[in-house]
Amino acid sequence: MFDGFSLVPLDEAGVDLLIRWRADSEVYEWYGGRPGDPATIRSEIAAESGLVNPCLVEFEGRSIGYLQFYPYVVADWRSAVGLAEDERDVWGIDLFLAAEADRNRGLGTRLLRGTLEFLAAEHGARTVLIDPHLANPRAIRCYKKAGFRALRVLLDHEQHGDEMRDALLMEWKNPATADE
Repeated sequence: MFDGFSLVPLDEAGVDLLIRWRADSEVYEWYGGRPGDPATIRSEIAAESGLVNPCLVEFEGRSIGYLQFYPYVVADWRSAVGLAEDERDVWGIDLFLAAEADRNRGLGTRLLRGTLEFLAAEHGARTVLIDPHLANPRAIRCYKKAGFRALRVLLDHEQHGDEMRDALLMEWKNPATADE
């Protein structure tokens, strides 16, 4: 699809791989906040069907992570990040790279840049939001390198085990539509 990456729509085999990855403490520390219970993961995917586009990330033919993208059309989602009613063509991204060996190599930045171009070209995205944990400086650096800028802290934004964690809301603006 772009720069050696492909976003492959999640199928049953992909769900099984996602379940294995989400059981890894290095993944759930920043994505999901707890080990991925298979029934819960399957339920989440089913509940978001039609709203969220879940994908395996393949790089040079091997599965290296997970990325989902979605339009901010659900009122609760819009409210959670403070979107104004007149803000349109806003999309969100959530992602992780599964193996430590694939992190800190620039792959996340390249993946995000390509995904942003894809969302702009194929879906008319004017704005893309991402909300890493405030305590995840590696992700925040990656997102800044990909073109995101920090907007504001979202207090108690995401459940993580038994506690709520703060997130940093970040945005990317499509340069082709920035002046509209």
